[in-house]
Amino acid sequence: READIEGLFAILDEGKPLVQLIGDIGTGRTTMINDVAHRMATETVPRLLQDKRLVALQLASIAGSRVAAEKVLIEALTEAEKSGNIVLVMEDLHLLAKMESSQGLSILEVLLNHLQSSSLVVIATTTENDYQSFLHNALNFEALFTTYELHPLPEEAITMAACVKASLLEGQYKVFFTYAAIQQAVKLSDQYFQDMGQPQKTVAVLSEVATKLSGGKNMVITADSIAQY
Repeated sequence: READIEGLFAILDEGKPLVQLIGDIGTGRTTMINDVAHRMATETVPRLLQDKRLVALQLASIAGSRVAAEKVLIEALTEAEKSGNIVLVMEDLHLLAKMESSQGLSILEVLLNHLQSSSLVVIATTTENDYQSFLHNALNFEALFTTYELHPLPEEAITMAACVKASLLEGQYKVFFTYAAIQQAVKLSDQYFQDMGQPQKTVAVLSEVATKLSGGKNMVITADSIAQY
């Protein structure tokens, strides 16, 4: 996702510290953020990210806390602000819209109210459906966050990502994927699985087939093997 990382960096270079990445499940949002973390470690990033650490805030755990969700969130934000060198990642930001504070506000509203006077850099993620359902119309969201929609991956990039995963599966399950098998997995996953994005659905097919055909005999998995399963 080189082009998408450059798109994110362009937004940050413009001095816009709050960015919402939109991409369907399985399209590589987390992988992209991991790549950003690696680049931050090597200082090949815009000025806004230099000399900073990327820290993920687990939003689901906020709801599971014994303490009021808004208190947990504000404490986390305040701690990040005091550090002066933290970039917060909030994956699946829409989850906050489903949590309610003790004052009757959603936790998303609590976050947005806080960010109006904050200097934090935040990279959040969501899906297109969740963006439209929970974030788009939230008070001040559009004024605070700059949205960036991930581009659909070209088939070559999907195949390349699948090849990397296939090599790991080969070592784990003692199987061997032909290149034609990987191409077949890309084709058929696009045809039959509409509730998941690429390359995750291709990887899911390869994992399933490797699991079923593993037997410690270096089984060769072909395009026909993929079609059968």
